[in-house]
Amino acid sequence: MNEKTILAKKILEEENLTLVLVGENETLKSTARGVSGLLKLYDEKKDLSAFCAADKIVGKGAAVLFFLLGVREIYAEVLGEKAKEFLEENGVSVFSGTVTERIVNRKGDDLCPIEKAVGDENDPEKAVILIKKRISEMMKNNG
Repeated sequence: MNEKTILAKKILEEENLTLVLVGENETLKSTARGVSGLLKLYDEKKDLSAFCAADKIVGKGAAVLFFLLGVREIYAEVLGEKAKEFLEENGVSVFSGTVTERIVNRKGDDLCPIEKAVGDENDPEKAVILIKKRISEMMKNNG
């Protein structure tokens, strides 16, 4: 891991955050759950190509967003197998505490809804559409 990834991991652990992005002169921190923090950065058209990241849980949805944001190196405490495959196939360095076959939902009784939505879609732009559609459906059902 490079210095920025090591620093991001340290901040993630020490400050009990869900996402940390370390750039040259900027550090972005989040406690947002799921992919919402990454999706916000994506919608803002943020270029994170100079950033390295540390995240609590990286499923395929988060992996796609990291890739589209330009992040080149990521540490995930928990990394989904599909996310690992996607990142490696797309030239993103990834390190993890644990690699798991399935990323589960918050209740722990089913697959993560974002993981389900993205499925086997490997086109990043199509995957983002699926993520946004799923989040919209979930907000309608909970709103």
